[in-house]
Amino acid sequence: MELQRFFRRNGIRRLVASVFLLFPVSRGGAQSEAPARLEFVASIKPTENEQGLPAAFGPGFHGVYARGETVYGWGTTLEYMILFAYQPIMPNTEILGGPGWMRSAKYDLVAKPSRPASPDRPASLGELRMGLRTVLAERFHLEVHTEDRETNAYVLEVSKSGPRLQETPGPKGEVRASGLFSVSARNATMEQLASHLNIWVLRCPVVDKTGLRGFYDFKLQLQPNLDTGMPGAAEAQPKGIVPGLIDPGIIIAALDKQLGLKLKAQKVPIPIIVVDRAEKPSEN
Repeated sequence: MELQRFFRRNGIRRLVASVFLLFPVSRGGAQSEAPARLEFVASIKPTENEQGLPAAFGPGFHGVYARGETVYGWGTTLEYMILFAYQPIMPNTEILGGPGWMRSAKYDLVAKPSRPASPDRPASLGELRMGLRTVLAERFHLEVHTEDRETNAYVLEVSKSGPRLQETPGPKGEVRASGLFSVSARNATMEQLASHLNIWVLRCPVVDKTGLRGFYDFKLQLQPNLDTGMPGAAEAQPKGIVPGLIDPGIIIAALDKQLGLKLKAQKVPIPIIVVDRAEKPSEN
């Protein structure tokens, strides 16, 4: 019922809009090379009419996304641009500081490298994020820093009954949504599971404290009508946490019953982005 009310209240387009800011898959892969710094050209101008947003997104889209070697934002705010440029630090944590207009003034953004990243490959997502950081510093005179702050979060641990996971030899794979209420993993780490729960399911910080360092295959069913086996699962939502798309009680019960893992609410130090300076953008 809560999920039904969510969709009626927000509409599927808002769900899609928030998704564009985030990784669709919690993926492994080589990350040994730091993203190269590329020179970017950018157009940033106030949004004149939200009704003129691309038809595929419609009114209400305020995200930032990358397509090819270009970063786009339609009717977006500086706050959303910062979220895109500085992820992944810890998704779904708030940005502190900064002027009020940073969260309300709407802009259209198009930014891309002034030259190809390499003759034989396109710019990576990491390079696009780094490039957007430079654009924000130049156009908004943006200055930020990160600091650890005690924040309401979920901690992922092993249940008393022990994990119910199929260990694999690797190499590092991925966790992905296989339908709106199902999560599947192949050669995945617990850190990837925590990240996926953060971004796609709970929409709040999740920290891996399972102590499990292997690779695992598993599937997690999160149907709202799931027979959790826990009376009052819907009331299991920890205090101080804003609920995501699915009742946290269902998620907590499913993790315990299906994977032998548990979630508990706890204040933990989380890296937070703090805005020290931001000015309205210079003209193109």
